[in-house]
Amino acid sequence: MKWLVAAWGDPSSWKPTTYFYKDKKLENSRNHLALVQEVDKPEITTVMVSDTLAFPSVLKKEGKVEYGELRKTLKEFIENTYIKEFGLRDVNLFILPGAKGTYRKWVAKNVAEFVTLIGSSGDLKFAALWYLIQELEKNLEKLVEDKQLEIIFDVTHGWNFVPTVLYRVLFLLSEILSFFGIDTYIRLMATEPFVDSNTPLNVVEIERKPIPYNLYPYTTGEQGYKSSLKLYDKKFGKEAGILLGELKSYINAHKEVKVNDIPLLVGAFYNGFPLAVKEYYISPERLKPFVEKVFELYLKGIDVFVEGEESENVKGRTNIVRKLKLHPFVEVLLVSYLYLLLTKAKAEGDFLEKGEITIDKLREFSCQIFGRDEKKLIHIERELGNCEGTFKGDIERTIEEAINLGVNLSEWKRLKDVEDEIREKLDTEREKSPQEEDTGDSRRGSIDKRNFFAHAGLSKSEVEVKVENGEIYIRYWQNEEALKRIQGWILKSLIELRDE
Repeated sequence: MKWLVAAWGDPSSWKPTTYFYKDKKLENSRNHLALVQEVDKPEITTVMVSDTLAFPSVLKKEGKVEYGELRKTLKEFIENTYIKEFGLRDVNLFILPGAKGTYRKWVAKNVAEFVTLIGSSGDLKFAALWYLIQELEKNLEKLVEDKQLEIIFDVTHGWNFVPTVLYRVLFLLSEILSFFGIDTYIRLMATEPFVDSNTPLNVVEIERKPIPYNLYPYTTGEQGYKSSLKLYDKKFGKEAGILLGELKSYINAHKEVKVNDIPLLVGAFYNGFPLAVKEYYISPERLKPFVEKVFELYLKGIDVFVEGEESENVKGRTNIVRKLKLHPFVEVLLVSYLYLLLTKAKAEGDFLEKGEITIDKLREFSCQIFGRDEKKLIHIERELGNCEGTFKGDIERTIEEAINLGVNLSEWKRLKDVEDEIREKLDTEREKSPQEEDTGDSRRGSIDKRNFFAHAGLSKSEVEVKVENGEIYIRYWQNEEALKRIQGWILKSLIELRDE
């Protein structure tokens, strides 16, 4: 699958010229993406522009404007003016929150329009991440089926730091897709620098490389979901407070979804803990409304006011004021949502249901999800057996020994206690020689963070097992103190993002 992504600045300033790409030519055009579409034939084309393109001549009205109307008007303007002119097909256009500052467009000699924006420039990254994840979600079935994605990222016309931010977001998404078995490549594209309309330009490939898998390592302190939105400036406290109160009410009305546990899912993946992935998994359908609520309230907190002609040199000004800003917890939330989408796409449905799971199903899931991470898989296979089925793991061998010795496993028992019963039974059957050494791994049963991590989150003190109809079932020890201990270990293994 191929995905063409482009970041645009202000197309009104672009000049026509002739473009060459491979063996094809495009004449008298102000943009080259139609040529890239013709040659590379991407299944998806995404163009991202800033809301700071909403100059007064675009909005065509004065006074207060709803931000939703601004986005709609700007989208229609870009589509009907530039995308149509450039001959682009099937474009998904996204309007990004622009960076703080003042933007100018010349409408005549020494005559300009302006857009002034007040708000956090960092919002762009979080919004772009959400929009791009939604694009992936729409095409997820084909992605998982193809097991390959080539991202063609064109940076020719991007404004300021926007291409850099989008590249980082695309790289982050690519690392995660690669972990889930989708071979992902990024091709960075641009044209040669513009000289004049009589000088042809080549579309060049700056780099093309496969993106290695990597897992997101971040959390965001104790505030959780309620910190998703923050006040941008104290002077907006009254208006913004109403929106933050709405977020608080939404949380209180949906306490059954433990959205604050989302970083635990991040840690479960990051550390290679398959049972913890199951423990903290929720369906993406349950999490999505929480993401949508954050962006709904964020957009509600944007005011737009269009001023008319100020002087003979200033033909108008659009003022965009964002009273709220997006907090880094939004990034954790969005990455987790992508994890949930990909997990659901790859795992057997019954595995993801809450409750107990058999060793066989847990091993199968581990091989599907962690199959590309050999280091994590080594620890998992030691406990659960290998993916090829040529040897059993330590847990299954312990259970088989317990059954052979007559240990009762019809009810849930902590694996450490099962091991203790095995030793007691062995001691009653024979006298242990003083010279005989116990070769068992005694650390596996200790309550120790290092032990928990060394055994893929399946150390004997932290899991319990039972045997039913010949199947071995496993879950975390249902002890409140133990579960809190596990959560603390997982979160402390992550890097805390801060919003200073």
